[in-house]
Amino acid sequence: MEIVAYGVLADEEALLRQAFDRVLAGRHELRCLGMFLDRDTAPTAAGHEVVLSGVNDTLDAQVLRLWRKAEPG
Repeated sequence: MEIVAYGVLADEEALLRQAFDRVLAGRHELRCLGMFLDRDTAPTAAGHEVVLSGVNDTLDAQVLRLWRKAEPG
């Protein structure tokens, strides 16, 4: 399963990947994005069962609907 993480800064990515590798032992893939999750970027979450968000992301009802609407199939 590919997990997408939003708002990951360049200096955070290596630490996040190390933590995922240590805990998940390669069972899942991590896709790190520097952009924040909001109404404009919600479609990029399509196809991902797991989305990691941060405090600067917008997770209102419209964003969640856009994410689900963009799901393939």
